[in-house]
Amino acid sequence: MEFVRLTAAEALMDGRVVVRHSDTTLARGLEPGEEIVVLDADGELRSAHVVDLDFSLTDTHYVLEVGLRLPEEVASRRIEGEQEDAGMTELLGLLGELRTRPVEQRRQV
Repeated sequence: MEFVRLTAAEALMDGRVVVRHSDTTLARGLEPGEEIVVLDADGELRSAHVVDLDFSLTDTHYVLEVGLRLPEEVASRRIEGEQEDAGMTELLGLLGELRTRPVEQRRQV
């Protein structure tokens, strides 16, 4: 799994950012749907995935949807390509779903 620092990222709405390939240390281009680990501007390791690509004459731009904060040991295992504990993967997935679920408005009686 690839690792990207988001220091030069352009923030979008809904937890998305745009990163220029030239601002990364990646040895190859990312693909749509690819899962990666990012280090955000606050120094937090987070899960992310590529939701779109855009191209200019001089660069590739990745639209990333940034997800949950990852514990350092989980991020390291993902970057190294080690198998992740199935329970941890499920737990992180559930937390991600809760994070994106809209808050229901309650009726005032």
